[in-house]
Amino acid sequence: WVDPLSGEGLNQALLSGKLLFSHYTSSGKGGKFEFSSQSAHDFQTEMWEILGPVLTNSYKLQKLVKKKWLLNWMLRKATRDDKRGKAIRDQLELAVSTKAGQEDMASTWQLMKMVFF
Repeated sequence: WVDPLSGEGLNQALLSGKLLFSHYTSSGKGGKFEFSSQSAHDFQTEMWEILGPVLTNSYKLQKLVKKKWLLNWMLRKATRDDKRGKAIRDQLELAVSTKAGQEDMASTWQLMKMVFF
């Protein structure tokens, strides 16, 4: 569970460990824990419900960044010293620092609105 855009994975690893432990069941035989295939499926489903939207948005942003012409065009617009340039800079900063900002940047409509309007 590594974030495709930032490469960050510590938060996901800690969350994964915490959730994984909750899916182990005690067998009562010598205090051993069991992890059935159903538990594994439930764990994967729960992890995807939590991390899926964030990782999906990061993946979309990663694909956007790979389009050099589009990224360069947006960065040129962001360097302008006007209201739109400041709005683009602020949005790019949010996209790098918060998950909500990433969600906004992953929306094609939000990107078009930010650049053209």
